[in-house]
This record gives sequence, structure tokens and C-alpha cells, in this order.
Amino acid sequence: MQGAKTTSEIFDSTTPALEITNNKLSEISADAWKNVPQYLSKKHTDEIQIKQDPASGVLTFDDPFQQRSVGRPADSTVEALDKIDNPVDDIQARRLAADDSKASPMQLRNLANDQDPTVRERVARNRNTDLATKAALAKDTSPSVRATLAGYAIIDESTQKMLANDPHVGVRESLASNLRISATTINTLADDKDSAVRVRVAGSPALSAEAQERLARDPDGTVKRVLARGRYTNEKAFAILARDNDPSVRREVARATVSEAIQSILAKDSDVVVRRSIAQNRGISPTVLDTLATDPDQFVKGFVADSGKTTEATQLKLAQGEDPVVRRTLASNYHITAAVRDVLSKDTDESVIESLKWSRR
Repeated sequence: MQGAKTTSEIFDSTTPALEITNNKLSEISADAWKNVPQYLSKKHTDEIQIKQDPASGVLTFDDPFQQRSVGRPADSTVEALDKIDNPVDDIQARRLAADDSKASPMQLRNLANDQDPTVRERVARNRNTDLATKAALAKDTSPSVRATLAGYAIIDESTQKMLANDPHVGVRESLASNLRISATTINTLADDKDSAVRVRVAGSPALSAEAQERLARDPDGTVKRVLARGRYTNEKAFAILARDNDPSVRREVARATVSEAIQSILAKDSDVVVRRSIAQNRGISPTVLDTLATDPDQFVKGFVADSGKTTEATQLKLAQGEDPVVRRTLASNYHITAAVRDVLSKDTDESVIESLKWSRR
């Protein structure tokens, strides 16, 4: 291949007036085609069929690559072929070819051996890349290629297993972010030695109950906080997290959708922010609100007074409480009962009476 002219050079030197229109080459002699196979690779010469019309002498060719989006849109088919076949001359064309949604699995397999890592990364991301090529890319020398494959591609179980044991943490982290990986792979990654990987799978719906409970005891606080925010975290894991030594973890649990049993644990938490958070939780139960109504913190009681779920009995206790700020908040609550309004209407604090008037408007 070294020293061979490109197709463009061959055609330019032999037929200066060459025109390509709808795959028809006019003003070109059959002799001009003699050097073409010397340049084109075997896969092209096997698939490009050149025919000559006996009447007009016009040569036509059937080019399976003519629809590829390589090079500039104005490029001719010949120039496009030139850019695919010449790996030294045009790296950008090869990158575009690897990105092409119409690229065939065979073309992508060839590009997977390209010397440029960016080309191989784009092959890894291309939906037309077959499983065999993906398996080969999982062993690529470049971590960025393996990470791209792990994060974007649909890959089979054996390739997932290979990537889950990759020595480079960035590859495993990318795999953990891939929503298409199996539950088996997710649970393997849950035991990864690097916390950045465990963080990625902590909120996964495919994480097993046992893996969740292990992560609930994880030494890394970020892992536990992500698990606490998860929509799929189970009761047992929440119970572990609700008793964690780190207040920031318990605060995340207090903001999550949790059972009344977990809420009751948090309502007695030593950290005031945890108690404030559970008091504002939309899923808070009336029973837990009753407990929080006696909290020493004014803000906690204020949240109870403002809630639409607070029972009448608890509202009456707050209406007769000593804190005027809490009573004023209660007076502004549209959900208080007539009995509570009656008690508040006799309040000695004018701001409470004023709030009660406003709430009736």
C-alpha cells in the first residue's frame, strides 16, 4: 500500500473532467480503472462492481459505502472511500466514520483496530458495533476506550464481568453508571474496593436487599447518603441508616419516603436538623407529629403547627402552649378545626388574633 496513489489522485490525473453523478462516471476510459485495485483494500474491490454500458461507454459502479457520512457533505463517493482507506491521511474522517449511524458491523470491526484511541472510543459507543468487537474493546490498551465501552454500550454478561474487574477505577465507575448492566454486575460492583464505584450503584433499583444492607454500613458517608436518597432502598437498610453515627446520613433518611417506624426513630434523634427534617417530611404520619409537638425546638413545633396532618388533639395542645410564635403559626393553618379556632380566638397575643383573621379570608 505504501507509495500507492489515492483514488482521487488516480482519477484527477487520468480524467481531469471526471464527474460523478448518481454513481455514474462519465468521460473516463476503462484503462483508468486498472490502477484502482492497487489502492482500494480487498473489502472494497470485492464489493465495488464496475460496469460499462455497451452503447454509451459510460462506466457505473455499485458502491455499498456511498451512504456513509464521512468527510464533508460535498465529498464525492470516491473521496469518501479514499478517507476510509487511508488511515494516515485523514484522522477526522475515520472518527466521523466510527460515529456513523449507518456504519456496518464489519466496518466498525476494522475501525476498532485503529491506532487513534478516539476512533476506538467512537466505535465503542456506536450502536452498530457487534458483541465480538465490544469484547475485543474491553481488552483495549487505552483506559478511556474501555471506560467509554463500559459507560455507553449494551454489552453481554461476560464482557460486563471483565469490565467489573478492570484494574482502572474509571472503567469500573463508568460501568456502574451504565443503566443497561445486569443485576449480577451491579451487585458485584457494590463490593468494589473504591467508594466512587459503590456510590454509583448505591441508588440502583437492581441492587439486592443484601447489598443495600452492606452499603448501609459502608465506611464512606457519601455511599450511605446516596443510598438514603434512593427510591428503592428497603426498610432494613433504612433502619440501619436511621441509626448511623453520621448526622448527615440520618438527615437524608429524614427527607426520604420512610415508614412510620423509621419516622419514630428519627423523631427522637439527638440532632435538631434531623427532627426538623422529619417534621417537614410530606409522608409524615399524624402519630409522629403528635410526638414532635412536644419537641423543645420552636421550629419543630412550628412545623407541626403548620401541617395539614396534625390531629385536632395535638392542635389543641399547641393552641394552649406557651410559645406565641407556635400559636401564631397554628392560627395561620387553614386545616385547624372549629374547636381550635375557638381557643385561639381568645388568645391574649394580638398577633395570634390577627393571623386567625387572615386565615379566614
